[in-house]
Amino acid sequence: MILGINDAPSYEGLIQEFPPRPIHNDSQLQAAQNRIDALIDLERELTSDESDYLDILGTLVWEYEQTLEPIPDINGVELLKVLVEERGLRQKDLVPIFKAESIVSDVFK
Repeated sequence: MILGINDAPSYEGLIQEFPPRPIHNDSQLQAAQNRIDALIDLERELTSDESDYLDILGTLVWEYEQTLEPIPDINGVELLKVLVEERGLRQKDLVPIFKAESIVSDVFK
């Protein structure tokens, strides 16, 4: 049975089901994200109470993510170089992927 708008929980009901609290670890983050996903996946338009509740959860997730180490904004060859270095690989280890040592050398120039 799909709940209709009239069957949707109130803001207070949503808070009672899953009280929004500051997030301090990955377990709490996952629980908040699961709750967010459940709201987003509803097969109807969210009520204003649900939208407000979703905003609060989203803010808590965003605030927690700001405390984490930022992911560097790199891609392409720079990303490949970082991955090779982190894994202790040598350029010749990539020859099976690129099919020729000359191509690997060109990529790393």
